[in-house]
Amino acid sequence: MGPPAADRGLRLVLAKWGLNPDKDLTFVQVPGGEPARIVALSANSIDVTLINPPYHKKAIEAGLKVLGNMEDMDIPIQHIGLVTTQRLMNQSPDVVRRVVKSYVEGIRVMRSDPKLAKRALGKYMKISDEAELDETYQLLKKLIPVKPYPTLEGFRIVLTN
Repeated sequence: MGPPAADRGLRLVLAKWGLNPDKDLTFVQVPGGEPARIVALSANSIDVTLINPPYHKKAIEAGLKVLGNMEDMDIPIQHIGLVTTQRLMNQSPDVVRRVVKSYVEGIRVMRSDPKLAKRALGKYMKISDEAELDETYQLLKKLIPVKPYPTLEGFRIVLTN
């Protein structure tokens, strides 16, 4: 199994800045996702990490500084997608078809039913503040592609890093 998405994304950002992630830094895995990485940064246990929206706001509120925004860096990473085996596709094509339909339906709901999308975001991301929920929705809506097609360049970057 490859490195977690935050590790992979951070390596791409560092390489874009001219650093060699394997020589210039020491990577430490911090279990617990963004909240744990924010705590580790605040405690000076780590020096830098990748924080996804909307958690980046919590990092800023904790007094941490944003060094860069991947969205502005033109790094065509294929970071969201569904993956399965040919075996599962052959054995259970109906299950695969239903999963893909559900995925696409989720994108449609995110874009067309803000009330339902915000309710789901609030529940699963544990956001109760309406302003924060609206900001999170707007940010994620902008990041989620209308058509979730993979790109060749995105896969090249994932497979070579």
